Amino acid sequence: MKKLLIFAVMAAMGLSAQAQLMRSTTFYEKERVPATWYLRAGMSVNNVAEANTFSEETDGSIGSKLGYDIAIGFQKSIKDKGFYWGMEFGLGTGGAKNEMETESSYVYKQSYVAHNIKLTPLLFGYKYAFSDVMSLDVHLGAFAQFAYAGKYNVSGSHDDEEWSEDYGVDDALDTRFDAGIQAGVGVWFSRFNIDLTYQRGFVPIDPTMFNEVYRPGSYSSLSWWSNCDGKSSNLILRVGVSF
Repeated sequence: MKKLLIFAVMAAMGLSAQAQLMRSTTFYEKERVPATWYLRAGMSVNNVAEANTFSEETDGSIGSKLGYDIAIGFQKSIKDKGFYWGMEFGLGTGGAKNEMETESSYVYKQSYVAHNIKLTPLLFGYKYAFSDVMSLDVHLGAFAQFAYAGKYNVSGSHDDEEWSEDYGVDDALDTRFDAGIQAGVGVWFSRFNIDLTYQRGFVPIDPTMFNEVYRPGSYSSLSWWSNCDGKSSNLILRVGVSF
């Protein structure tokens, strides 16, 4: 009887401890903040930065190309202090255009657009809540992208002669890979978001269009720059929704 009583007390203590553990675990699971997934889409203004000046034989200008940017990502709170980390994966564009006129009155126009697969493997941010439904979102991260397709166009004119030719992305870019940093700021209204992000590449794109000039049936050694070494420079405006 005594042994049975001791066994019953130990069993009761074990069940009590198990119940307490289950309540603690359940409470912890409820307190954990799940990751916030979102989808963003919008337009990008694509250009190049750190490009050298035009050569003495030419007079020209650099311009931007409009593109798109679509991304899916998540944000995971860090100790519920407003800070978070996350990742993004998506599709976007890069590109630029320019125009030059030579001393011999040749006018050249060139442009390229690259369609990229983009990954932001590391993204850190901070959300400052103005109210229960509105918050400011500031973020900084690193990105990598690969141009899977693209188009390079060159056109020109001289006296009464005009020409235009299209080429593939390999004819415009020396490398399809790019990586760099990005920084942005946005505002959340409940589940909806508007975000402005700037991306700056570190890999010299050195596109052919900035160093050499093609025209049908011939080749000209005229240079836009002696050595471009330009880096991608993209300004992205997107709207998003969390789910």
